[in-house]
Amino acid sequence: MLRIKITFVLFVLSILIILPFTLLSYVNAQQTTEKEIKIATYGPLLSLDPYESYQPADLEVYCNLYDQLVMYDPFNITLRPGLASGWQFSENGTVLIFGIRKNVTFHNGDPLTPYDVWWSIERALPPSKRSAEFNDSTTHSWAGLPGVTPFSLYNVIKSVKLMDIGFNNSLSYVGEKAVAGDGWNECMVEFNSAFAPAIDLFAFLGLSIVNYDIAEKLGPEEMRTAPVGAGSGPFMFSYYDPNLKLELVKNSNYWGEVPKVDKVVWLFTIDVSERLLALINDEVQIIIPQPFEVSTINETSNTVAKIYNGLFTRYIGFNCYQNVTSGRAGGALSNVTVRKALSYAVPYQTILFSESIFNGLAERLMGSLPSVLPEYDENINSSENVPYYNVTKANEILDNAGIVDVDGDSIRDYLGLANNSTD
Repeated sequence: MLRIKITFVLFVLSILIILPFTLLSYVNAQQTTEKEIKIATYGPLLSLDPYESYQPADLEVYCNLYDQLVMYDPFNITLRPGLASGWQFSENGTVLIFGIRKNVTFHNGDPLTPYDVWWSIERALPPSKRSAEFNDSTTHSWAGLPGVTPFSLYNVIKSVKLMDIGFNNSLSYVGEKAVAGDGWNECMVEFNSAFAPAIDLFAFLGLSIVNYDIAEKLGPEEMRTAPVGAGSGPFMFSYYDPNLKLELVKNSNYWGEVPKVDKVVWLFTIDVSERLLALINDEVQIIIPQPFEVSTINETSNTVAKIYNGLFTRYIGFNCYQNVTSGRAGGALSNVTVRKALSYAVPYQTILFSESIFNGLAERLMGSLPSVLPEYDENINSSENVPYYNVTKANEILDNAGIVDVDGDSIRDYLGLANNSTD
């Protein structure tokens, strides 16, 4: 997320889960036949390796194939222990120690070990920060967006180590007690400095824990397309055709709540209208729709839109590092006054409530945190100094900055230079 010196345009979108009425009774019914859910989504996926992609469709799969040290409760968006049985911070907040859950197995039956945890975190670190002991034979280029790497998220981490220290009876400890001397069951993460959202970092799906031994054997390509045995999540890999579908089957030996369905199938289609039509025709049971489709879904006899508070964000970012161009110190967007003026030229209410955009299913963020998160502070995230839609004010800001039309073409000229690319 781009952070600039003035408030940027940011919205949080509610989660839309669409279920036919018939599915609810079908899933809960006591039947001997295989229970299967089909989901229509866009594809193909970028990768089945959680290290490689932040694409939303891929993330839907990661949270079913893999586990994380800590996980979000899907209904109240609070953190709960995952593969970490608990955690403890040092007094100065720079060290975070995880107790690793015992008796967890990967999908191929291998026991999950603290070493798998250590290796999975090390793999996500910038190469310059990985320890000398890290085996980098399985690292490879990231399959995400061109020019973007995941490493910047973890620059705050200084080191990762395995420990055998146990935990004191500390009030800051969350989860089960660990006992010193029972093996290397703790993983210690040291940060460059105290980092407020440190624990949230380990709920991120890019830090899912993978089976080190399987990742070594499969290599990058097979991890990307057929990670058999690599995860410990509630569903296991079964079949993947990048042009058609992905199939996952129930992990009956899951350490947490065992799934109530036997198989989940993601069917790939780029066309939004095809996904909606498949839902209405009961060819699939779940879609993540566009906001403008909600009314159609609720007006159809066998479907209903379930709307929950979500964390999906949409934003309009300003390129503060716009390329330097001939004869100028920088592009127009590198100027904070220009960005401020543009912030007053955005029709926020139209974006929020237009049926063709968010259709009333989003709220404007006054800061970087959605109001559904427990860390949200309405005293900090106030609207007092946040830009609102006011074109007159936007023009006044530019006029006062001397950014005016100098050549009579009705387009303002940046730095008084006519006919340039930043008009």
